[in-house]
Amino acid sequence: AIVRENFLASLKPHVTYLQHSGAEYRGLRIWGSPYLVDRRETLKKRFLSNAFEVPAARRRAFWAELPEHLDVLLTHAPPCGPYSDPLLAERIEQLRHPPLVHCMGHCHGDIG
Repeated sequence: AIVRENFLASLKPHVTYLQHSGAEYRGLRIWGSPYLVDRRETLKKRFLSNAFEVPAARRRAFWAELPEHLDVLLTHAPPCGPYSDPLLAERIEQLRHPPLVHCMGHCHGDIG
């Protein structure tokens, strides 16, 4: 908790940190979430860099909070492909009004 507090305190006033939360910027509705598949479930192994890895039951609850009518969705995990989160893909499919743009990371070997 101390590391997170120090990080948030170091941000410039014009920076908004999105940790499974939303913001509006110039009329765009943006939602950002860092959560990933827990490698203890998939690889049966714990890693040092598992800060945002959460078990399936918690991720399902997190993704249920994903709002409708987003302009931009930012996630660490992609909904499909390597390192994907099938629960995220399922939630996006359930949305009646999915995000216009979905930007994701985590695919270290991929470009774009």
